[in-house]
Order: sequence, then C-alpha cells, then structure tokens
Amino acid sequence: MTARLFPDEPQFASASEQLFARTLQEQLPDDAVLFCNLRLSDREQDREADLIIAWPGVGVAVVEVKGGSVSLDRGVGRQVGDGMDHEIHPVDQAVACKYLLGDYLVGHPRWTAGRPRLAHLVALPATTLPAGFRAPGLARWMALDGTDIPHAAPRIRAALQQVRDQPDPPSAEDVEDLVDCLAGTAIPQQYLMAWLAEREAACDLLTKDQARVLDLLSGRNRVEITGGAGSGKTWLAVEHEGARPLRGAGAVRAVHLGAGR
Repeated sequence: MTARLFPDEPQFASASEQLFARTLQEQLPDDAVLFCNLRLSDREQDREADLIIAWPGVGVAVVEVKGGSVSLDRGVGRQVGDGMDHEIHPVDQAVACKYLLGDYLVGHPRWTAGRPRLAHLVALPATTLPAGFRAPGLARWMALDGTDIPHAAPRIRAALQQVRDQPDPPSAEDVEDLVDCLAGTAIPQQYLMAWLAEREAACDLLTKDQARVLDLLSGRNRVEITGGAGSGKTWLAVEHEGARPLRGAGAVRAVHLGAGR
C-alpha cells in the first residue's frame, strides 16, 4: 500500500517529520492521497497545513506535525531541537487549517460534494507523551506521538470515525475531485503564444527606452549613435525632429544626426 503524494518531493523542517510522512504514506492505501505543506489562505489569515490525508470512505484529516522535543507546561507548548526553541500552538494551527480547507472546498467550482468529513490531529513523532495524557483541545486520540508511528494510519482512521456531527466521508470520486482542487488545474502549454507575448513586451520596453534616448537628444545639434543591425538606429534618426540618417542601418554601425551634413 502506498498513497499518492503531492508534491512529489516535499521539503520538511526536520528528519522526524520527514520520516513520519514517509511512514504514513506507506501505511495508507493506494486510493488515499497525502498532501504535504499545503498553503491555505483567505482574506484574514495565511496558513500552511503540514499534512492533509484524503481517504475514500474514511474522511479528510489535517495533521499538524511538530518534530524535536515538544513539551506542555501550564498550557504553553514549546518545541526544542535542531536549533529551535520557541513557543508553539499546534492545536490552533491544525484547527485553523481544517476550517480553511473546508471553506476552500465548499467555495471551489470543481467541488460539488459539500463539506467533507474533517478532523484535525497533532503529530509529535520525536516525543513520547506520558501515560494518561490529556490537554484542553487535544484529547489523546487526537495526538500521535513516537509510539504511534508504526500504526499512524489506523490511528487517523479511528480519529475520523470518532468525530461527531460530521458529514459522510468522501467517495473515491470525491477524492479525485479534491486532488483537482488542491493540486491545481493544469494550464495548457502554449509556447508560441507565450513567446510572442514576451517579444511584444520586449519591443514595448525597447520603444520606451528609445523614447528616453530621444528626450536626451533634444537640443543637441550633432549626435553619433552606434549599434548592430536592428538595434533601432534608423528609428531614432527618423523620429528625431529635423534629423535625416546619413547612412543606412543594416551592417553600418554609425548613424549621424543633426544639421550641416
């Protein structure tokens, strides 16, 4: 069993997070999909979901992963390791990403299944939780520690089955639609049109640059301009008021402007 992974080569903040994602991918069935480091935004906030699992017949789980040593003291979480030592709020992050994901899907034109069954979890792959662990907003069944890695997928399935007041889980077809919504719709490759657009933009920029050169030439009686074929020497000569090119462009490298010749 191996779930599909998006993107193909995700980047992780720590080795324990990478190992957890790879292990979970191998445990999930072939029809499941694992998204890593997915950016979710609305007008009020910008978040990154560490892992999103879309599992046909089971549900959609949002997992916030914290590597290193994680501790909780009087309601304040801390993450230490790999040069890190800072306060963390993994439950708040997981909840925020869960609702952002649900809102995004409901508003997406390709998604027609309504709000899916969603659950949020917190994974601490390098930390071992004490026996009887329980914290506000984080029941033990919602937390995965280092001892849970060998059976992480079954734990996530159980969590999705345990959530209350949630819609039915997505079907296999729903998961494919979810992939379209989250992985992005392919943009057709139109090399010729893109090349022409780039050429047009370059010409516009060149014309503006030449206009600035003409401004610099105003008030000057005699100017010499050198350049290769097609560099715009003749254009400058013609556009300059009262000017006449003394030599053609082409391979000639100089055009003289001004009266007296």
